[in-house]
Amino acid sequence: MKGPETTAARVLVVGDVMLDRYWIGDVSRISPEATVPVVLVDGEERRLGGAANVAGNCAALGARTRLLSVVGADPEGKLLETLLKKEGIEPRLHRDRSIKTTQKLRVIARQQRQQLLRVDFEVPPSREVLASKLTEFRSALKQCDIVILSDYGKGGLTHVAKMIAMARRAGKPVLVDPKGDDYSRYAGATIVTPNNNELRQFVGSWKDESDLERRAQALAVDQAQLRELLGDAELRELLDRESIDAVERELQRRRFVTFVTHQLKTPLVAVHQFLDLMQRLEETPDAAAKRSEWLARCLVRTEELQRLIEEWLTLARLEGGTLGRQRIRVDVRPLVATVLESYRTLAASREVSLAQELPEDACPVHGDPICLTVLLDNLVTNAIQYNRPGGRVGVCARRAPGEVVITVEDTGAGIPRDALPFLFDEFFRVRRPGNHSRGTGLGLHICRRIVTEMGGTIEVESTEGAGSTFRVRLPLYAAPGGGEAGPDEHVA
Repeated sequence: MKGPETTAARVLVVGDVMLDRYWIGDVSRISPEATVPVVLVDGEERRLGGAANVAGNCAALGARTRLLSVVGADPEGKLLETLLKKEGIEPRLHRDRSIKTTQKLRVIARQQRQQLLRVDFEVPPSREVLASKLTEFRSALKQCDIVILSDYGKGGLTHVAKMIAMARRAGKPVLVDPKGDDYSRYAGATIVTPNNNELRQFVGSWKDESDLERRAQALAVDQAQLRELLGDAELRELLDRESIDAVERELQRRRFVTFVTHQLKTPLVAVHQFLDLMQRLEETPDAAAKRSEWLARCLVRTEELQRLIEEWLTLARLEGGTLGRQRIRVDVRPLVATVLESYRTLAASREVSLAQELPEDACPVHGDPICLTVLLDNLVTNAIQYNRPGGRVGVCARRAPGEVVITVEDTGAGIPRDALPFLFDEFFRVRRPGNHSRGTGLGLHICRRIVTEMGGTIEVESTEGAGSTFRVRLPLYAAPGGGEAGPDEHVA
């Protein structure tokens, strides 16, 4: 059977690229240091991995292929570019000095033809760098017939919803190789191609082929309902050249309403149930103790409601431009000291110590003191809440050339590596076994919005079991006439 003609196709591949490395050798003994095989490496192979491999497969079929991605400014990124060109692929790789090119190193035993070990090297690119690539993506759409989005969960497709909307407006079919269990990110794609494990994460396990077909049809219905939510006429209007951003805003708004409705309903139902139980409670010797316990639970739930509403309103004000309008010279040192002092009681209740490291010289930035307080509140609260008894939270502010750096570090549980690329996304919450925290998933998203509005960046480093470090970089204040002094200096 003859396959489809592909030599005339122009394919644009976007996604997470990586360098696959293989160390190959003979195994003839076990190490005396530990019960592990010793591999005498005498060969090495380097291949295209991730979205780069997808691009390679397209080129092997004769398609004219262009690859859009982000790599580190390192020898591995340069090698990837060389391998891509060798395969006849046009690489459009952005070199980000803040990351390293993702590598997967596999150690192979030649005789047994068995993989003994895999070592991963990866740092996700920043959301801001990825946003800057959207302009190039829009331009590349004009010179392709089809778009392939290859998602390996490394953060390279943070803006996948916007890419799909842009491609649809340009009339290009979109194929998505998905990752994770949130397929709403791929709404509007022409085809989504999960493997068995990926599909199982989303639709659950199936008993047989007929059960799989039923679940897949249900998934198709869900996607159809999503398209019906917008309507063809409205979708066409939103996909106008001037309204690309409107698609993302409208989908975010509707998901936001659904999310908040659910989040508000859950604690309200719990409070209602406890109050109803107290109303029906008969007077018995232990009635007072039960009322006290149920009232305490009601207070916990109402605190959740209050936190959700506060973060909801903060995000709404940020979206509407009513928060952060003030731009004055703000020394972050007194803000740090004030925020830490306000959380000493909470930290003590969780057996967490607080420490600050502030320089003698001012650390002035150009911004809104209220927004900076919200930023510090969220970071310090998280550092305390997700810490361990006997743990520590340290906050440091310092000046660096052209910027002020604020660091918040803790000794808590840390963040799983696969969650890091999505940590600042709206409504994203890290799921851990035994963790029943009822966070809103908005706090860190608000932090990133505030920092971005001030022209800065926020990044995180984390090791599971050892803790996390959040680092905020804000431009150093510069007075209009030069220097740093200014009449509007804010001192908390």
